[in-house]
Amino acid sequence: MVAVFIVQASAAIGMGHLLRCLAFAQALNADGHRAIFLVDETTHALALQRRDWVGELLPHDYNAPVEEQIQQCEQQLNGAVDWLIVDGYQFDSNYWLAWRGRHYPIVLFDDAVHADIDTADVVVNPAAMPCKTTNNYCYGEKFRLLRDEFSNLTPSEVAERPFLTINFGGSDPSLLTLDVVRQWLEQEVTIPLQVITGPAFTGLAKLKTLLATTSLPITHIHNAQNMADIWLNTRIAIAAAGGSQFELCACATPAILVVVADNQQQATQSAVQQGWCSSYDMRDTAANRRSICAQHIIHEALALWHSPEQLKLMQSRALAHFAGNGAQQLVTHLKKLMA
Repeated sequence: MVAVFIVQASAAIGMGHLLRCLAFAQALNADGHRAIFLVDETTHALALQRRDWVGELLPHDYNAPVEEQIQQCEQQLNGAVDWLIVDGYQFDSNYWLAWRGRHYPIVLFDDAVHADIDTADVVVNPAAMPCKTTNNYCYGEKFRLLRDEFSNLTPSEVAERPFLTINFGGSDPSLLTLDVVRQWLEQEVTIPLQVITGPAFTGLAKLKTLLATTSLPITHIHNAQNMADIWLNTRIAIAAAGGSQFELCACATPAILVVVADNQQQATQSAVQQGWCSSYDMRDTAANRRSICAQHIIHEALALWHSPEQLKLMQSRALAHFAGNGAQQLVTHLKKLMA
């Protein structure tokens, strides 16, 4: 099987789409298949920062008209392409239909934001309710796409975990990390804190300046390569409500999820209903309200830290929804469709 990935990453777009595709590429590679990524310069640089990267990287101009993009791809690739994996909200149905018109079967990674999804050959949405009526819709928890590091986990008891961890994804375009850390510093809490920032985070200098003002037990890790280990040692996470929430659930880590984009709403509501996390909505929050919301988040986190029975219950509910082999499930599904 040959799978070609249409995906981008940047400070504005974030890292979630690329890391989701990486998880699938790792599963393809493990099963003996070929993964090829069409990448612009920014995405190429971010991909090379991953020590666990799998997949060939081919330069691609996403600013060119789609017909030119297709021609460019065809000139670079020798041989048939079995699946074109499309992951990104900037790619609409007109875009993937242009590829499909040239006989590229489309797998669309969707987060309930795309229109005309039925024009794709396969739609993947792990946050949606499972659909048994058609092979076109890979919906539900069994299709959560997690990287290799989240396989074969043995989560420890939450009471044994030493850290409270803050992570707003690979880019954190709104720089919410700074708001939450400022509120943490005002509380003068001696609980061990980990602050995790991703490779596309643009507030690094400001964060370092902020942390230099305190002697509190705070560890800052930039461009972490081992998020599974980090989450497995986290008693409570304050995290962006994106792909990280699937990682947190796999690690049975109680969390406070912060919604920062419309596409995160559906998965977050589902996670809250499962009972292992709470959530805050910080979409389009005015500057004068962000610090207040960050303060509420810190207060809730501290209350949970001192509520061991509640944390134990939240962890047990996360364990009930563990699904760590979604990428392998998707590989198997696509192979069946090709048979």
